[in-house]
Amino acid sequence: MSIVEDYSSDESDDEKEKKEILQRMECFNRLFVVASSSVQLYYEKYILRQPCMDSTQSGEIWIREILDGHESRCMINFRMSKMVFTSLLRVLETRYNLQTSRNISSTEMVGIFLYILGTSAKVSQCRETFQRSGSTISRHFAVVLEKVSRMATNLIAPEDPFFSSIPEQIRNDSRYMPHFKDCIGAIDGTHIAAILPPNE
Repeated sequence: MSIVEDYSSDESDDEKEKKEILQRMECFNRLFVVASSSVQLYYEKYILRQPCMDSTQSGEIWIREILDGHESRCMINFRMSKMVFTSLLRVLETRYNLQTSRNISSTEMVGIFLYILGTSAKVSQCRETFQRSGSTISRHFAVVLEKVSRMATNLIAPEDPFFSSIPEQIRNDSRYMPHFKDCIGAIDGTHIAAILPPNE
């Protein structure tokens, strides 16, 4: 082996070593970019969290403003007068055990419930109006719905729960009496005349 060959083999070994170092540095740079991006995403998502609901006006303040304001605002947003709203709230609290939770008042719960029913609002609209999360809106809507459903079973009931008497409209009309004497009709005893078409 000559000195020239030995020199060229040393040079090629140096080039190989440089290439390996460059490849390692390139690989390290890629890993560094990926790792720093991941750290940045984690920091932005979990450490530097910016609240989504950042309005200074909470749902409680909004409802209080409506209940203290003009009567028409309550009618527009809750489809009832301020007096009926507060009466409903008191009934739900006293008779059906609607309670203020740790983070939300019973007034706001009823407000959420009535706002959704009265305006056909979506949960996303309620999130913005009441400055609450969607799960909070849904959970408290369900709580008030359960209380109102219990109230409805107590309020909407027939005068005679055993249907022992025949309604006067049926008893005094020969068209109905023999055929509808055991019929349970509308709660107020109203019967609506219906005529089938001749071909049926």
